[in-house]
This record gives sequence, structure tokens and C-alpha cells, in this order.
Amino acid sequence: MIIQLLPSVHSGDAVGDSAFEISKALSEIGIENHILGIHIDDHLRNKVIDFREFKTYNAPDTVHIYHFAVPSPITYAFQEAQGKKILIYHNITPPHFFEGYYPELVQMTVTGRHEIKLLADCTDLALGDSEFNRRELEAYGFKKTGVLPLLVDFDKYKVPPDPAVLKKFGPETASAEKTVNLLFVGRVSPNKKHEDLIKTFYFYQKYIYPSSRLLLVGKYKGMEKYLQFLQGLVKKLQLSEVHFVGHVSLEELVAFYKVSQVFLCLSEHEGFCVPLLESMVFDLPILAYRSTAVPFTLGSSGILINEKRYEEIAEMIQLLVTDPTLRGSIIQAQRKRLMFFSRERVKEILFNYLKTVI
Repeated sequence: MIIQLLPSVHSGDAVGDSAFEISKALSEIGIENHILGIHIDDHLRNKVIDFREFKTYNAPDTVHIYHFAVPSPITYAFQEAQGKKILIYHNITPPHFFEGYYPELVQMTVTGRHEIKLLADCTDLALGDSEFNRRELEAYGFKKTGVLPLLVDFDKYKVPPDPAVLKKFGPETASAEKTVNLLFVGRVSPNKKHEDLIKTFYFYQKYIYPSSRLLLVGKYKGMEKYLQFLQGLVKKLQLSEVHFVGHVSLEELVAFYKVSQVFLCLSEHEGFCVPLLESMVFDLPILAYRSTAVPFTLGSSGILINEKRYEEIAEMIQLLVTDPTLRGSIIQAQRKRLMFFSRERVKEILFNYLKTVI
């Protein structure tokens, strides 16, 4: 029996979605498995077992898979658990990003980086979902490590796009000029560096292509202080068409990808960055800052930015929009890279790791 342990289980969350995909893959080959969590969305309670039932599943023949991203009581239960132990590390945002905004998150991330070190000697196999994360595991003292990319079902993106989003943000406007939509998908959080997206957009809209929008898709609940800072920056720069969209449904998300011309990522800390894969799915050219896990996820696809020179990034955006040869070559490379993350390939990697433990 295999159990997966998650502090929080939410729909639309990359970690939770990956756990459900792992569960599905295990069920397909007849392995009994369960997901246990502490904080569980109400509509998922028929699929996830409350972690308070952990003792029922803790046995010498159990394989425990702990998805680590935040400090949790699960850490100490996992440390003392019977059976084999696999840790999947989704990374912890470094505390300094939250300084000046959220003291409680500074403390939480410091605690998380302390907790994970406690598991180095008791874990049979530690997997990062990116090479960047695997290297951090080594630095924490884990001896046996590997890389298991997030298991993503790309078929789920085949839903019809939300018509309201298509109508509101579609490229055609009342003017003769086509509107260019620049997209970023990710939680509004200081490590994502939304302020750098806004500053780049300032140069793009003011000096290169006025008929443009910046679409910022991602939840901001709990991040209101940072959001207020960003909104103040938009006002200071006198920008129009900067949209903080918030959390969206899958149909809305698909629509945002379909109406956009470039995916721009200037984040300074990513453990994996699923929106890069989503952009590949929708043939959306990626322009991304070379940081943390981003180059490992992109491989030789997309365009990596080494320095944040906003004017130059704005000019590169325009090249991606107007040069069909460049755009086509980037899309072709992204399609090839996406194959690396195919469900069947990642399933095979997962099963091979399990054979080394079971």
C-alpha cells in the first residue's frame, strides 16, 4: 500500500493536482493507494482522508510519500513512520522575499527549511520535482536523491475556453490596431516579482505598442499588502490595462492562454513553474528570467533572460509578436520540450523509482 501525505489539498494547486495524478497512475497498475491531508477543500473530502486517520495506514509494509512544501505536523509523523519513506520536495520560498510584507511567512519559511533537514537521515529516497530542487535536497543532507517531474494531465486543458474572457480580452478592439496581451500566471507573491512585469510593461505600452494589456492571473488572497504595493506602482506609472484577474476556473485559464501573445515570467524563485508547461501546451512563446528551476523546466526551449533590462525585454516581446520566423522556432522548440513531460514518460520515471524502494 502507498499513501501520499500532503499538508494541504486544494483543487487547482500544482502539488495537489500532481498527487491526484500519482494516485491515478498507481491505481492503473493495481496498487492500493490513498491520499491523506490536513487542510482539505470541502469538495475533495470524498477523495482525501483526514490525516488524523494516519495511524490506520502506518504499517511496516506501507510506502509513505510526503509532498513537502510547507512546515507541517506531518513532518514528525513521517519521521517516525513505519515502512519505506519517499519525500517529494516542491521547494520552500526563501524567507527574504517576504521581509517587509509578511513576518508570519518569514517565520513559516524559516521553520520549513529547518523541518526538512530533520528528514535527511530517515528518508529512503528524496525526489525533487526539478533538478534545482534535487540540488537543494543534497545541500540539506539527503543521500539518495533524484528528479521526478510533476505529473500533469495535459488533456485537462482541452475544455472549451470561457466565452466571457474571450469577449473581454480577445485581441480585436474597436480600433484598427490589434491588441497584444502579455500574460503571467502565478500567485501574487513577492518572489514572483510582479513589479518587474509591470515595469517591463511600462516600456512596452508607453514606447513600443500602446494597444497592449498585461494580464496577471493568480490568486492574491492573503497577499493584499503586496497587491496594494503593485496597484500603487501601476498608478504611479500611469498605466492602463493592467489586470489583476485573481483565481480563475480551468475554462477561464484556458481562455487567458488562448487570447495572449507572449508569456512573460520574471519570477526570482520557482520550484518547477507549471505555467511554463501550460504555455507550451497552448503554443504561447515564453520569455522568462533565468532563475532557480526555470531553466531546468524550459530546457532548450523558450527565451531565457539573464538580466532584467526592462527596455530590452520590451523590445524582445515585440520581436516575438511581429517576427513569425522567430515565433515559429520558439514554438517548435517548446513543443519538443513538452514531450519530455508527457504523462507516460513521467509515469515510467515514477514506477522506476518505486522499484528501488519497494
